[in-house]
Amino acid sequence: MQDPRYKNFSHGNRDISYTFEPAQKADAPLVVILHGHTRTPTASKFRHEDWNVLCPVDNFGYEGWGSWFLGEGGDLFWLEAMPELIRHVYSGDKYYFCGSSMGGYGSILHGCRMRARGVYANIPQTRLLGSTYSNSGMKKFFEPIFKCGDMSPYNDLRNVLEKHLPTSFILSGLRWDKPKYIEEQTFPFLAALCENEVNFRSEIHFGAGHKLTYTTVESLALLAQHFDEIEENYARKMRLMKRRLGVGPVRGAG
Repeated sequence: MQDPRYKNFSHGNRDISYTFEPAQKADAPLVVILHGHTRTPTASKFRHEDWNVLCPVDNFGYEGWGSWFLGEGGDLFWLEAMPELIRHVYSGDKYYFCGSSMGGYGSILHGCRMRARGVYANIPQTRLLGSTYSNSGMKKFFEPIFKCGDMSPYNDLRNVLEKHLPTSFILSGLRWDKPKYIEEQTFPFLAALCENEVNFRSEIHFGAGHKLTYTTVESLALLAQHFDEIEENYARKMRLMKRRLGVGPVRGAG
């Protein structure tokens, strides 16, 4: 990356490019903005005085088109690298994830694993291999993520949900996305959120194509609009989790 905004974070034998812009307020939350599937990925240019903004770049995977913020060749290195990178730039515990398509998958994945306050995901994949989307041309990008012959639990994001997960989700999509997209990628995941009693808001918009329903500015405004409810839900669910586990305070972990 030639742009001086970019920094490198080393994880094992990989260098991860990212940008980070601190907020002007000392107690501001962190938002991790994850980009979509593309041959020339770049970090979002979103900046805001009320947000610490971290934008990692995923130029791994098949010919550098992205590894779904998960990994390549069965080495799911992002599972460790993401929380390490977050701790590298941010010392608080109020973090949010935001992304579209591949970035939506990554936002849900890491938002669940790290028990983020909130996640905004636009047209996210929630199931990779075995889906109509995969069989319509995306299989060559999905297969290199996983070890040959190994069906990882991370192939289906319903597997990363847990009962009373404290994270709140805002999910958006388009009625006429790719064939069977909302039937396979959206509705089963929403059903799993209901089954696990997870807080969410979902919108299916009129329209066709695989594209944004909200800009980054608009999606983060949606999260900000619901800050109070998100914080209340987080506190309530963490108390439930503490009682269920029979342990002291639980903080999101990688």
